[in-house]
Amino acid sequence: MSNYYEQLSALQRMLDFDNASANTLSVMSLGGLSAKVRNLWWSSEASFDGYPSPQLQDSLSVYAQQCWQAHRRNPEIYELLQQHVQSCFSTEIHYRFDLQAHEALPELSLIKFWLASASCCCRTYPIEQDQLWYRHLQLTQALWLAIEIQHTFPESIIGYAEQSVAIVNLEKRQVILCTQLHFAPFTTMGFEFIYLQYPQ
Repeated sequence: MSNYYEQLSALQRMLDFDNASANTLSVMSLGGLSAKVRNLWWSSEASFDGYPSPQLQDSLSVYAQQCWQAHRRNPEIYELLQQHVQSCFSTEIHYRFDLQAHEALPELSLIKFWLASASCCCRTYPIEQDQLWYRHLQLTQALWLAIEIQHTFPESIIGYAEQSVAIVNLEKRQVILCTQLHFAPFTTMGFEFIYLQYPQ
């Protein structure tokens, strides 16, 4: 995960330069951990402090499409993206276990949003673009938290969903669910499930 911290540091330096560190989540959601995305944003002369300009949105969209074309033949990435799109339009909670993919492909958040957004526009799904963006922000926040937890507990398996992170410790046979839905500890299938409050 050291690569992640290098990417985050580079992003933070750019945001600090533009006095936009409060916008970290939005920029991360649009692939801001990628040097290429940061360069696109920087060269557009759009501020990091607000939403991307229409011109920058077009540039990011084209870049996301290029990334999709480049990586769609990778079965792991293809499956991961297909599952992501399906889960975006579902009411069920879907945990993603793709932290290594995000570290290897820092544009992945942008590709996920672009693909889900394109699916939203091209098909009849019961979700609006603003709702999709809000869900994407929630997922990015959970991803960020999951990466931090993975750094702290590298031996654990970490998954994330909207406003939820699952920490699986196979050795201790524990699943810690960091969520907003409070529950009493319980044991099932030999695993102890423990509640932890999701940060606000």
